Amino acid sequence: LRKRGGPALRVSLLQRSERLMNRQLDTTAAKLLETTLQERGMTFYTGVTLTGLQDDGQGQVCAVTLANGRQLPADHVIMAAGVCPNSALGQQAGLACERAILVDGHLTTSDPHIFALGECCQFEQHTYGLVEPIWRQVEVLAAVLCGETPAHYAEAPTATKLKVSGVQLYAFGPTEAEPHHDTLHYLDPENGDYCRLLMHQGRLEGAILYGDTRHGPWYFEQALAATDLTACRHLLLFGAADAQAVLASHASSSFSHREAA
Repeated sequence: LRKRGGPALRVSLLQRSERLMNRQLDTTAAKLLETTLQERGMTFYTGVTLTGLQDDGQGQVCAVTLANGRQLPADHVIMAAGVCPNSALGQQAGLACERAILVDGHLTTSDPHIFALGECCQFEQHTYGLVEPIWRQVEVLAAVLCGETPAHYAEAPTATKLKVSGVQLYAFGPTEAEPHHDTLHYLDPENGDYCRLLMHQGRLEGAILYGDTRHGPWYFEQALAATDLTACRHLLLFGAADAQAVLASHASSSFSHREAA
């Protein structure tokens, strides 16, 4: 909106959480993102809830009302409220439902002849609004429908890439560090670069990269593979090349010792 509207269009974003992208970013990365977008002319109100719209008497919105009673002038309002599962058909058919249509690891509903996947289904406590886990559900269900017995669908980490032009961001895993995490981080506010890695017992469980995200996919691969990165822990913040060299050397040394034994 800011790019298409030009300088005359003032864009404000209201966020219920105290920070932007609270499910993907920690406080430091969220603040970097907010600062970057503020420099592009956007205004942010975090920790607020929209409770009402005011019209000018002619059917045109003129302001929004917040839960704290404050009113903000507005000519246009766009709601981005996420995905709400449409499970009405399943409920009408008598299928077991909670927040969505309940399915098991083979995407089977409470009726063994009916399957569900995607935004309308609920697996364990999870519902869906991203395409990556749905593609994995498709693979499982396709195999089932072909008469095979595939491994059960299971939740897996997904990586987030920001789709705002010019803003480089890559994140996966836990947003907040837990007491058991070994936290590595690097911050260069002058260049807008930030990296935070969460480790547990030598294995990478989460990462947030802002600015320089070149090594994000490599970090994600190591997390999915549960690679023991203890040998290269001191180099992880510097990216893949040096860390991979140390891992290769460590693996070669371990093989030589086993061969000698």
